[in-house]
Amino acid sequence: DEDFIKELMGKVLRHCGYIVDTVTNGEDALKLYRKAFNANESYAVVILDLTIPGGMGGIDTIRKMLEIDPHVRAIVCSGYSSDPVMAVPEEHGFCGFVTKPFKASSLSEVVRQALEGAGMPLAEQCPAVRN
Repeated sequence: DEDFIKELMGKVLRHCGYIVDTVTNGEDALKLYRKAFNANESYAVVILDLTIPGGMGGIDTIRKMLEIDPHVRAIVCSGYSSDPVMAVPEEHGFCGFVTKPFKASSLSEVVRQALEGAGMPLAEQCPAVRN
């Protein structure tokens, strides 16, 4: 829901070698996800903000993504660390979580875990977060 956070996440993940698309809300995320899925080019991992003022947030978005692809690998992101979704993300369709504010190493690690959970071992760790 915050352009700065979205841009920072994109920058960190691009530095790690990932190809990144960013959108502003759940509706746009669903459009991109559906288009990629239908073209057999599914996203390996998606990161969804839990709350989007005036737009579809992470809970509704993941429910709709799971209808498109029951194997979607999604990470929930929020500044509300006490939210019940953050305590048990798996019960809501997510495979991991990252809290705001986040460290580059935390973001990189949760993405790595999501990819490995999908059977995609990574050859190298992100050089930006080794130390």
